Amino acid sequence: MKYDEASPEADCQNSLADDFPAGTDQRVWQAVEYMEQNLSRPLTVELVAETAGLSSRQLERLFHHYVKNTPAEYFRRLRLRHARWLLRNTAKAIRDIAMECGFTDGSHFTKRYKEYYGHSPSRERSIKELR
Repeated sequence: MKYDEASPEADCQNSLADDFPAGTDQRVWQAVEYMEQNLSRPLTVELVAETAGLSSRQLERLFHHYVKNTPAEYFRRLRLRHARWLLRNTAKAIRDIAMECGFTDGSHFTKRYKEYYGHSPSRERSIKELR
């Protein structure tokens, strides 16, 4: 999933509530809150589901229904959004941002970042400097 570069500010400014339709099951919100509080940890779907009082299959179904995505992919997206914010708003080293956002190493982070945003974290920094 590549982020639309036509509106580069949108990803950092939109609230997470924009990701969910009105009436989203409270247990989905609990799962998302747990994800947000643990961005640097490698979470399993089972652990996230347990914190929301669900089985992993129930959580997968609810995410598919409300988010049209898997919990694992949504968690990755949260981590990448946070990484983008850090790249734009701090001088932290890219490898430190990768670790803070739960990626095991810089190359894995760069690969995922590029897949999602269409460019590397270092390019994100250079784009920020041009603004």
